[in-house]
Amino acid sequence: MAETAAFYDLDGTLIRGNIASHWAWFARHEPSLLHTGGRLARLALSAPRLLRLDRLDRRLGNEAFYRQFRGMSADRLDIAGEDLVAHLLTSSLYDGVHELLASDRQAGHRLVLVTGSLDVVAEPLARALGFDDVASNHLILDRRGLATGELRPPVYAGPGKAEFVHRYAAEHALDLARCRAYSDDHADLPLLCAVGRPIAVNPNSRLRATAAAHGWPISDCTAEGLKAVLQKFKEEHAAEFAASQLASVPWGA
Repeated sequence: MAETAAFYDLDGTLIRGNIASHWAWFARHEPSLLHTGGRLARLALSAPRLLRLDRLDRRLGNEAFYRQFRGMSADRLDIAGEDLVAHLLTSSLYDGVHELLASDRQAGHRLVLVTGSLDVVAEPLARALGFDDVASNHLILDRRGLATGELRPPVYAGPGKAEFVHRYAAEHALDLARCRAYSDDHADLPLLCAVGRPIAVNPNSRLRATAAAHGWPISDCTAEGLKAVLQKFKEEHAAEFAASQLASVPWGA
């Protein structure tokens, strides 16, 4: 039987916050208050345009937003990223995350994090939570080790996440019809539609409406909110096991 995987979005799905709150953390760790103040002022001026771009196209929005990182040093991003992950694990992780990951792992799924967040956040967080693989955005650095504000292709946003899932499935011989994907945002519909078992977690209004129309499971990522979804997963796993056992019986032999 082909392998399966569970693909997870990060921000809003497993943790509270988004790339803007991550940026604010990095900005606060700039070498001086003058640097921090300047970055905050530039972001405030750019905010209306960034919001319009994000509503139009998540990839365009991400590419525009990450230009706010221009000039940040790779060393400082690495150090502040580790501190941010420690903070996220203790104060921003949703209550039911560990149970959800354990359920997917027990069901035999590879755990794959697919996020528009930066590698300096996603990779240490994925290690801490026990993910098998992670796909995240990377900033391009100049010769001095400073961020140019541009993202290294491929960009993981919107259709880019679905493209990664298809590449990953081909490389690992996955049965996408039996794979799961989790997200909170309608911008991840390509990701959710790439698998046979999409789940809307903490969904925004547009994703909630789409999930309800298609009969997808909808849950808040709390211990109580995930109880019904986890039970459904157990029932599906039991049914699949029973079917595989029946398929192995030499009927009519």
